[in-house]
Amino acid sequence: MASAQSALDQGDTSVAALGWLTVQDGRVVDMDLAKYAAWAGRLKATPAFDKFDLSSGENDEFADSANAPKHFTAFSFQRSDKNGPMADASILRLMNPMNYIGSKEATVAPHWRIRHGAKDRDTSLAIPALLARKLQNAGYDVDFAAPWGKGHAGDYDLTELFDWADHICQAR
Repeated sequence: MASAQSALDQGDTSVAALGWLTVQDGRVVDMDLAKYAAWAGRLKATPAFDKFDLSSGENDEFADSANAPKHFTAFSFQRSDKNGPMADASILRLMNPMNYIGSKEATVAPHWRIRHGAKDRDTSLAIPALLARKLQNAGYDVDFAAPWGKGHAGDYDLTELFDWADHICQAR
């Protein structure tokens, strides 16, 4: 809603016409999350990352020194087309930052800037939102936003990124 409000404040009148947002007196006051998901669309079929045939780049990410792709979810492992191996539990733990936020075994950066396009069809908005919320709940400084109309991309707000980094550095 904050992203839509920002777009509306910048003169994007198409925001008010979307059927899943409620705008009253120039303010975005409500949204229908199911209709938002349909508007954002999706690019990848289920399962999006842990492919049954081990063909995704993410399967490669869990590979071993022999570069043999591995499953990283029980769901895909149980349905594997290739009877592919499951990644070791220690590797699965290492790959999930949620295991380390607030943990005494890790040093976590004190400041975070997380961006996820409001129209990203590659990754669910829930992923960065949950990361941001866990960081906030653990007491870290988090600047989270879902830039309006942006998909799965970067470099769309480099000036703001550099300003944020400068602000963090100047505050020290």
